Amino acid sequence: MPGLQKINFQGKEIIYLDYRGQSEQQMIGYLKEAEKTILEDNKPYLTLTNISEAFATKGFLRQAGIMGEKTGHLTVKGAIVGVNGGKRVLLNVFNRLFAGKNGLKPFDSEKEALEYLVR
Repeated sequence: MPGLQKINFQGKEIIYLDYRGQSEQQMIGYLKEAEKTILEDNKPYLTLTNISEAFATKGFLRQAGIMGEKTGHLTVKGAIVGVNGGKRVLLNVFNRLFAGKNGLKPFDSEKEALEYLVR
């Protein structure tokens, strides 16, 4: 189900952002909700993002950069699913510009991504 969830995998809490099939405005709304949650919790976090069947627009990337500036100090690891073709180029640019050492690592499946996050 698209949206923001906190999930538990092998005893670790993970913030899961599922953007599948969502519009730019819906995706930005989920980002803002995640930012609020992360800042309120004020603790290190792991994140899994699924952008299968979704498009990373300029507005979305701009908002993701703003969120990264505000919450990056709390990021432990991030994984992303659904990155192929042009999305991979955008991910590389995004990681260089906004994510620094805690960039999102792409995976082919959620299972692989979750296993990476808890290692």
